[in-house]
Amino acid sequence: FRSDWNQSASSVWLTSYCAKIFQDASFNEWENYIYIDPDVISMSVSWVLEHQMPEGSFYEVTWSPDRNANDSIAVPMDSQLYRD
Repeated sequence: FRSDWNQSASSVWLTSYCAKIFQDASFNEWENYIYIDPDVISMSVSWVLEHQMPEGSFYEVTWSPDRNANDSIAVPMDSQLYRD
């Protein structure tokens, strides 16, 4: 999945989040109200797993506007790094 507001590439975190929400919403008792194709969830999870590093972490393939989610724009000794 991707954000269309800036025509960005697909996002690992957004795809993961959507797969989780779609899985949560695909209960049998909800099928009369909403249907989510299980193949959409499977393809999403497969795509995310292609971006998993050998040690288990995932790498983002697109720009992230959230400073906390994007280490490449962190400033050394930034007070944001040391907050709880």
